[in-house]
Parts: sequence; C-alpha cells; structure tokens
Amino acid sequence: MPVNEGKLIPLRYPAGFFRRGTPYNQTGHWLEGNMVRFDADDSLRAIGGWLLMALGGTPIEGTVRSFFAWRDNLSRTWWAIGTTEALYVWDGSNLRNITPVGVQFPGEDVGVRYGYGTGQYNTGSYNTAIGSGTTSNSGAAVIFGFWHLDNWGQNLLAMIDSDGKLYEWNPDTPSTPAAIIAGAPVNLVGMCVTNERHVMLLGVESGGDPNPRATTWSDRENNTVYTPGALNLAGTLNLQTNGIAMRAIRFGLETLAFTDVDVHRTEYLGYPDVYVWKKIASDCGLAAPGAIAVAADRVFWVGPRGFHYYDGNGVRTLDCPLFDNAGEGAASIAQNGKITVGHNKLFNEFVIHYSTTPNGNPDRYIIYNYVRGWWADGALDRSCWFDSDLNDLPFGAQPYFDGTNYRTRLFKHETGVARPEYSEVDFATPAPIEIGDGDQFIEVDRIMQDSELDGRGRLQCEISFYKAPNTDPLKTTTVTLNTARGYTDVRGTGRMISISPRMATVGGGWNVGRWRVRGKPAEQR
Repeated sequence: MPVNEGKLIPLRYPAGFFRRGTPYNQTGHWLEGNMVRFDADDSLRAIGGWLLMALGGTPIEGTVRSFFAWRDNLSRTWWAIGTTEALYVWDGSNLRNITPVGVQFPGEDVGVRYGYGTGQYNTGSYNTAIGSGTTSNSGAAVIFGFWHLDNWGQNLLAMIDSDGKLYEWNPDTPSTPAAIIAGAPVNLVGMCVTNERHVMLLGVESGGDPNPRATTWSDRENNTVYTPGALNLAGTLNLQTNGIAMRAIRFGLETLAFTDVDVHRTEYLGYPDVYVWKKIASDCGLAAPGAIAVAADRVFWVGPRGFHYYDGNGVRTLDCPLFDNAGEGAASIAQNGKITVGHNKLFNEFVIHYSTTPNGNPDRYIIYNYVRGWWADGALDRSCWFDSDLNDLPFGAQPYFDGTNYRTRLFKHETGVARPEYSEVDFATPAPIEIGDGDQFIEVDRIMQDSELDGRGRLQCEISFYKAPNTDPLKTTTVTLNTARGYTDVRGTGRMISISPRMATVGGGWNVGRWRVRGKPAEQR
C-alpha cells in the first residue's frame, strides 16, 4: 500500500485554555500549558523572555508590592518601588532608598486583620484595637503591606497601609527620604490624587478618627489642608457601603473607590460640596489592594467572588473558563492577600499573579486578553507586575529569601528568549480530539507541523492515542520535531489523539500554527 494513502486531518483549536465540564465538552480546546499566549489567528506562541535589571548593583530589600512611574519637571522618568521593608526610587540608573523615618512595616505576613481581640493573650490595653492610634493602621483595616503611590506634580506621594501616614518626596533632593506631610490625617488605608488636584484619602475622617467607610480630600492644590472650611475645598464624605474601603484610583476623568464588596465613583460638584460618591456596582468588591490594574480604556480586578472590569459605562463580571465555576475560582485565588494584577499593553493582556499556598508569595499566573477574550495560565513567581506609558516594556518583581533576608529581583519582560531564575519549560496540552468522526480507529504515521523555532532549544511533541475520552492513553510517545523538513514521522493508533508541543529546554522562541496529522483507517487492537 502506498505510504501517501492516508488522509491529512487538521488539528485546530480556538485561542485560550478551557477546563470546564466533561471530557467531551473540552474536546477541541487547549486544556493547560505554561508560558504561552495566542496570536490573532489563534496560533500558539511562546511568551517573551526577561532580563535581570542591575539597578546600579543595589539590592531591593523586602518583597516588592507596588510600582509607580512618573516624570518630574525636568522630564526625568522616575519609578517608585514599594516593598515590605523599604521605599525606593529608581531613575533608570541609580536605586535610592527614600524610606521615611519611623514608618511602620508589616513584615512578610500580610493580609492579617487587626482589631479587638487580636494579638497575644495578656498584652496591650483592654478595649483597644491592636494597630489603632497614630503609629499604625485602624482597627477596622486589613494590613496588606501595600504601598499606595501617586504623583503630586513632580513630587511623589506614598503611604503604606501598615503605617497609615502620608509621605512626600521631592526629586530635586533625591537623596532625602520621603517626609510626613504636616496636617495630613493618619490611620489611612488608601490614597490617590484626583484629576481636580485633591488628595483623596480612604479610611479616615477629616478629624483623624479611623472609619473604614470614610473618604477625606484635601484642599485643591494644597496637600496639607484636610479640615473643611469656608475658605477651602477640603471635605469628608462616607461611602454608602456595608464594606470597608481598600483602594482609590484615578481612571480617565473619574476617581474610583473600591471596597471589599462594591465600587463607587466621584462626581465633581465644585464649591461647596466639591465631591459626591455614587455607587456603580455591588457584589464586585476588591480582593486585595494590589488585585487591580488600569489600561487606557478599562479597569480590571479580582474580587472575592469574581473577575470584573469597568470601562466607564458599567461594571461587567467575566466568566473564566479555567474553572468550572468562575466565582469559586476567583474566591480560591483571592484568599491570599498578596494577589496582584498587572497590565501588559504590548499584548492587550491583564496578568493575575496569585499564590497556591495560604501565606506564600505568588507562584502562578493567569492571563486575560481583553481584546480577544481568551484566558491562559501557568507558573511564574512575581509579587508585582507593572506597565505604563513611561515603560518601553513591563517590569516583573521576583521575591526570594537569601537565607537571611527577604529580597526582590527586578526583571524587564517581553525581551529576548532567555528566562533567568526560572526552571519551567514551555508547553501546551489540548484535550484529546476525535480523529475523523470517531467511529473507527485511525492509524497515524506523520505530523505535518506548522511551527517556527529560533534555534535556542528544540521543540518536542508529546503524542497520546486514546480509545475513548477520560481513559488512560493507549500509547504516549515524545518526538523531537524535524522543523527543517516540515514533518515528523510517528506511529500510533486510536479513536482520539492529543498532540502537546513543548520545549526540551527552558526558554526559546517558538510558535505553533495549523498542524495536521496523516492517518488512515485501522483495525481495533
């Protein structure tokens, strides 16, 4: 019988991973993988590599939780880097420690609720919430060790929720630490600067009393005046919510306030009321202060029971096919308060980094492509991810323990193919797909691969043959693809087949397009 008598059968899958329902529901979908994304034609490709940033040889102490970038009046770009042990600024060459004197840090164990009845037995004063007073956050707050960062003109404003005080740093004196702002309230849980040039504070009334639903804003163009008066535009207004405030951000022309249960936006009224808050959605709160990212036209965040975005027209809850129930999936990854969300503007992606252990730093990621709607996930340890209009490429922060101290490496992502400080290989595994109509056994003898490889590593393929879905494979074999020839010979028989591309080494650029297999009817074995 001539060798070319077999029929070419296409293997085509839509973009994204899908792990919902029965094996037959999953047929024709990618199930799982690592370090892969999808092009506009649904083809599969490797995520770009990353480069370790030297930062002038200065180590970053603590775990990075926050990034922020801005330009000063001399057009110099600065990056603020907030960790669990320090506050830094970086100008692209020099890393400077500008940690405020006396700031209270939480340590690595974040997300701990402070309040009455917490702490060790027989310590502290009776009827006093642990963490209250002027030295740290209010008794109603959850401490995440998250730095809230924004610019006040060319100056940096910063506060960490374990400390609750507002600090300012001037780039004209770069070696001088950030200093507390006289007149600013304490016991804060959040902060941002509005488009109208008010500093918006969360978690405290203008008199300084802790209140998890209070918002207080400064006088216009004056970040030292917060007490309302006849001659200023400072003010205080409680959010109408049954939750507690967590994060304030500037989005377009709006200021948004997120609690753990709902979302509010401001309307600017001018004198005398200045601002009014309006609730725009319920049951879609924020899981942690870092669990949110902003793109040009939308905000994406992870809530305690869902994935959400807001585009100025309304809040939408997203269905994530990586979980049987998207709400339960969000709840499981949001249990750890160190969850962080970033934006990758090069590929129209939001990236969720979360931990698979109750108290650990993030070790997994989820990608959501908001233009094409696909989801993917994999393994990567990043405690913070940052992209902005001032970045040419996104930054990722990798926490590690050197045996004595917690520290962080900073990487520039989506550059080259190397992946330093990483040991996982790229792969993608589809659900078994029926060969032909699935009513008979098919003998496969060749893969016609449509793929490219940059030469840094060898692209392999794991091939499994099945008699029926949800059964052990009849045969599994791994071959190295012959990319020069354009096809690779294999041998196997089954009703269903699964072809999983994977790299033999860490890193390496590659992509997979429209693959086909050559098969012909065979006797059942």
